[in-house]
Amino acid sequence: MPKNTDLFGYPVDDKSSEIVIQKTAVKLSKEEITFNTLIKQIKTQREQFAAWENLHGIFQKKYSLELDPMLKEMLEIKIKIVHRLDQIHAEKGFSKIERSQIVALILDLTSALLDECDDAELRTVFDKYSHISHDEITAEKLTHLKTMLEMETGIELDDDLDLNSPESVFQYINEQLDTQAEEEQQSPQRKKTAKQRAKEQKQQAEEQHLSQSLREIYRKLASALHPDREPDAQERERKNALMQRVNQAHESGNLLQLLELQLEIEQIDANMINNLAPERLQRYNKILKEQLKDLRDQISQIEHGFRTQFDINPAIKLTPTNALKRLNAEVISMEQGLVELRQDLKHLQDIKAAKVWLKQMQQWYDEQAFYDFD
Repeated sequence: MPKNTDLFGYPVDDKSSEIVIQKTAVKLSKEEITFNTLIKQIKTQREQFAAWENLHGIFQKKYSLELDPMLKEMLEIKIKIVHRLDQIHAEKGFSKIERSQIVALILDLTSALLDECDDAELRTVFDKYSHISHDEITAEKLTHLKTMLEMETGIELDDDLDLNSPESVFQYINEQLDTQAEEEQQSPQRKKTAKQRAKEQKQQAEEQHLSQSLREIYRKLASALHPDREPDAQERERKNALMQRVNQAHESGNLLQLLELQLEIEQIDANMINNLAPERLQRYNKILKEQLKDLRDQISQIEHGFRTQFDINPAIKLTPTNALKRLNAEVISMEQGLVELRQDLKHLQDIKAAKVWLKQMQQWYDEQAFYDFD
């Protein structure tokens, strides 16, 4: 009967399927300790990977149903506040200082809003009160950004590159770096020393040994699980499913999963794992280190994509465990923010209330400036 597996096809909740070296009579060697450590780390990263995958759907649903509508409403209210400030700026009853406050608020709010949405009416309002148009300010920012990126990367950016798109910039820089690397490889190189040639030959031989280690396990599994050799239909179906996992593990160089599959079909046992030859163990460790690195890279990519999709600050520590807690906290904070924004818009409908509101806003800005100075 097939054993329990997780969503990646890995065996779970089965002590007989644990890949670990256990020796009670003798002390584990350095390589054996490394092997056990790598296995443990890979399993931890698997769980982390699965947690990120499982989180996405839950997070997406809550974000779409609860937070996204509030974000849209907040944007709409802020735009209405800007237009209302534009209206009352021309109305009687405000002092020169108050009108200056209104202009400062319009420029501050509109500048922030134009970073979120491309609104022609907002640009018109901004340009009405600014001595430099928003288009000119944007062009100046992009020129500065282009200069900084070129200085940091050493790559000259194309004038047609969309600097407003981080993904486009990242892809362009990577493509240029790949091109440079190819050109360097194709350029005439100095004749290699005997020491360099020997090192390369050693590396190539080691890579062949590592590949051979994976192929040996794969061949044993394929021989035992080949579905065409199985007369029983139900058993053939089971072997076919197992063989698919074997092929997937072999193609990705997943040594741990291949070993787990060997345990699962009882092709190897705990005793065989405990008595792995030192040379073989050393090669296994090299493969496992690469596998661990790949897993960490995949998790990093998932997290980066998650942050990008939901606009989460890279500086914020984010894990699958705390992501939903942060979202819940943001929903509560957004609800309070919406209440305050609705009140702000209401206050601006009356001149007397608007004057009080302007005074309160000035006090708030003064307090922020004081804390920033500290």
